[in-house]
Amino acid sequence: MKEINVGLIGFGLAGRVLHMPFLQSHPGFCITDVYSSQVDLIQKEIPGCRVHQSLDSLLSESSLGLVINCGPNETHFSYAKEVLKANKHLVIEKPFVNTVEEGLALIELARSKNKVLTVFHNRRWDGDFLTVKDLVASRKLGDIKLFEARWDRFRPDSDLAKWREKPAPGAGVLFDLGPHLIDQVLQLFGLPKRVFADIDSLRDSNAADDYFHLILDYGSKKVVLRAFTFAEGTPRFEICGSQGVFRKFGVDIQESQLREKMSPLDAEFGVDPESSWGELITFKDSGSNVSKMETHHGNYMEFYNGLYQSITEGKEGIPVPAKEALEVIQIIELAFQSHQQGTWVDFVPLDFK
Repeated sequence: MKEINVGLIGFGLAGRVLHMPFLQSHPGFCITDVYSSQVDLIQKEIPGCRVHQSLDSLLSESSLGLVINCGPNETHFSYAKEVLKANKHLVIEKPFVNTVEEGLALIELARSKNKVLTVFHNRRWDGDFLTVKDLVASRKLGDIKLFEARWDRFRPDSDLAKWREKPAPGAGVLFDLGPHLIDQVLQLFGLPKRVFADIDSLRDSNAADDYFHLILDYGSKKVVLRAFTFAEGTPRFEICGSQGVFRKFGVDIQESQLREKMSPLDAEFGVDPESSWGELITFKDSGSNVSKMETHHGNYMEFYNGLYQSITEGKEGIPVPAKEALEVIQIIELAFQSHQQGTWVDFVPLDFK
């Protein structure tokens, strides 16, 4: 198997916990370079790796075939532009960019350079979402009337020392957790007709937003997405249909396993314990039936498998096409517009030429 040399931009949670374990476990990738100030930690975790103190230095390595941008959100566009100009394939952490205009520019640049450009929407491979995806397709719930997805956490204190919580481009919970929820819904139902949103900073008016309530209109069904920092124990998914209801609590187990340094190759990786399985309630003339629904195994490695094939075999099956990631950003832009105007905003599909 041909090995692709990989460079990481950043070595925080994303680079060290969410990317490094998969790259080290996949026979087709080798991390050779990192742009970060954490020299000692990198050399401990990745022996022999070159550590760079500037992006230019990283990109000067001619052997690099792929760069993964794990920098703060405000750097996603500027760094990505330089990576593509240097003729490297590129993965960008979510969110893709901070504006639709930036995303369109990167898509055109990647096309002109004939390079793979993709976004790490890893939550497509969450076990609970894969379960929901199959459930919706099976029509066991009948016609979906209301789909609710939440990412609530009890974190009552803000911390302005963290870039995600400072008022800045790409900061706040809508840019942090919103892309996960929005991308999953677009995978299930496609593009909505309209968008309505309520967004606020409830912990500290000087901090970035820490709450959103987003409604996507699909005509005969409504989708409600929420993230809130003063809640705990709410359902991750609650789906109501003409023939039943499904509820699932808790979040996918993969990130917590990665934090505990479990290998993605471990047989228990991505396996949801039975105690966390969702509850399926179906209704018939004879009454209701309540059952547990086993959670599919989560597997973020599928992203890297698809990425490797798209780079080495020229396949069009990029795991997350940049176009789809940009539609997530478009909905975030419309959400802020809706909040500011206090009204529904129509979704007009982008014109990708």
